[in-house]
Amino acid sequence: MIDRPSEAIARPENLRARPRGEPVLVLTSNNQHADVTTMSLTSNPIVILGMQRSGTSGVAQALSELGVFFGNEAEFYATDANNEAGYFEIDEIIRTNKDLLYAFHRPWNLVKPFPDNWKELPQANESVGRLTALLAKHFAGKSRWGFKEPTSSLLLPPYKQVFCNLGLTPTYVICVRNPLDVLISVNRHAESYAEKLYETHEVKPKVAGQTFLSAPLGNLAFGMWLHFTLSSLRETAGENTSVVLYEQFVENPGPFLRHIASSVDSWTPSDEQWSAAVSTVRPKLRHNAKPIEELEAYPSLLRRTYELCRSISGDPAGLRAGDYASEIEALWQELILSRDMLREPDPLLGNLVISWRGDSGVKAIEKVYVPQPTWQTLSATFDAPPGGMIIGAFFQQPCVAWIRSALWHVGGQTFPVALEPGPSCELTQVDGTLHRLFANAEVFQFRAITPNVLGPYELEFELWLEIDPQVVIDGIGILVANLSACRERMNAADAHIRQLQEQIRALTFSSKGPSGPR
Repeated sequence: MIDRPSEAIARPENLRARPRGEPVLVLTSNNQHADVTTMSLTSNPIVILGMQRSGTSGVAQALSELGVFFGNEAEFYATDANNEAGYFEIDEIIRTNKDLLYAFHRPWNLVKPFPDNWKELPQANESVGRLTALLAKHFAGKSRWGFKEPTSSLLLPPYKQVFCNLGLTPTYVICVRNPLDVLISVNRHAESYAEKLYETHEVKPKVAGQTFLSAPLGNLAFGMWLHFTLSSLRETAGENTSVVLYEQFVENPGPFLRHIASSVDSWTPSDEQWSAAVSTVRPKLRHNAKPIEELEAYPSLLRRTYELCRSISGDPAGLRAGDYASEIEALWQELILSRDMLREPDPLLGNLVISWRGDSGVKAIEKVYVPQPTWQTLSATFDAPPGGMIIGAFFQQPCVAWIRSALWHVGGQTFPVALEPGPSCELTQVDGTLHRLFANAEVFQFRAITPNVLGPYELEFELWLEIDPQVVIDGIGILVANLSACRERMNAADAHIRQLQEQIRALTFSSKGPSGPR
């Protein structure tokens, strides 16, 4: 409920997008994820990026032998037949990355680039806070540390903001492999995982064998390879970045490892460490090797991106100097254009609806507007009874409304709105400054009480409306959860009524006794 004038959806300053690399979004003191231990993150990290099945685990294992701390083994994602040496990925980082991608409506297997204006989004401050606390929890006090989790390639903007806030200069290592080989490896991994689930009866038999095969530039398959690869290159071009080409690394890892170590200040591994690191890389781990010529069967964007990576791998100084930035950006824009030509249609117009009961029955007012991917102000003026309840809706489809301000304006006065969610909706406070309303497709998404002064009233909201296919799933989930909770309460109430009835019958029998009333 939003009901205190001084705390009712506070109005933080607008966060404006700035040129890449310029620091903004400093953590606020009321961020629930902030932690004083973050100040002990004083050494620069090594961040391994790139599409899964591209050698990221092999690079992490070799670097760990050179003294890089990737986390406590007890917290790692479990090894399996697809990676017996281990993934070197902390479980909590995997979960957090996926949570944040989901919060920005960008699941890891969807080719949907991270928004350029992400710093203006309501989720921004919380995401930076979560990542800051996460890194501090696992790496505070470590003199040489790093992390590896492929989906970090899609979350580089908030990760880079964390590094900037903490004054850290990371070293980025981007692992690249022939996309044809990646597809084969990913499918093999997916099939074995499905078969394992089938053996334990956790999935239906038809799931086994369903793989990442899809349209050549679809959300899975090669589209995902382009997304991971170009996102990593674009966000780290001009910084301390190296590209490790999988095909060359498994044959001769020494030059790549020595180049990475030489790019980090005061890092001089011993001869024993070098020997151990090189020995972890075994060429026999390369199970397939498709010739680059086979990429001719696919859109040229795929081969041009891979060939650029091969060039950059041999010219790390040029990448750090920004020599490839324009070429990377051109390939990135081509990927975005390809995706936009096939994207979902624009959302329908919004319709702010306010209803109330007057002397002559139920009345309503509607106001049409265009939902914008930014903060916008919506208001409606109407003449309802003072102290009466109104119900309303922001949008006639499932949506998420981030509310930064909710106010009544009447007779030159301003009052905060005591806002409550509709019966199948959910209103929560986020980050101490915002409120998030998960709203289903109905006319009763929120309710409020008009001030106890004569109208007419102007009801004004400052909000950011999110309309996304994933929101529909969220809305259905909330609806089901609320219905389940209602059913449980009804069952509990029914059981309580039956108990009271039994007690009444027992009391009645006791008062009458075996011989009738006393």
